[in-house]
Amino acid sequence: MKVIQDQVAAACVDYFNRFRCQTYTASKSCFHFFLIIKTFSMEKCKDIGKLTERMNTGSKKLTLVAEEMLKLKESAAIIIAAQLQRVTDSFKVLVDPISADKAAGRPSHLIMHVMDFTVILFQRPMKPINMDHEKPCPKPSWIEPFKLMVESYFLNSLVNFPKVKQIIFIRKGI
Repeated sequence: MKVIQDQVAAACVDYFNRFRCQTYTASKSCFHFFLIIKTFSMEKCKDIGKLTERMNTGSKKLTLVAEEMLKLKESAAIIIAAQLQRVTDSFKVLVDPISADKAAGRPSHLIMHVMDFTVILFQRPMKPINMDHEKPCPKPSWIEPFKLMVESYFLNSLVNFPKVKQIIFIRKGI
């Protein structure tokens, strides 16, 4: 092989001497190297094409998932708004009577009865019991509990109330 390459090189020099134009020839190993580079680059091009296709598919799927997430957020917002409206309506039923009592300047019926019990526990005088015309229970007195609440020592006496003695007292009364 070396002999052939030397003959080709001598022929190139002879060609230059005759026509004053240089010519080059490539050896078989150079062609083989180019062939290897060509196949390698074609394989890499195919790999890059596959990766590009996978990336495009992935980006399409991400776009679809993002759209689905927006739809789910919207539907969840609608569901939560409906639940919130139901809860608001149910609390409105509870709040409206309290608002009416506040507007009237009196606490609710239940609170007035609880305060009557505190007056009884503190052994304060009360008005005679009258039946309520609106509700099937005794009419609560609000004057005595209000006087009790206005006193400055009311909260302190309520906190320090002798609970055990009163429980025994109540049990003995039953």
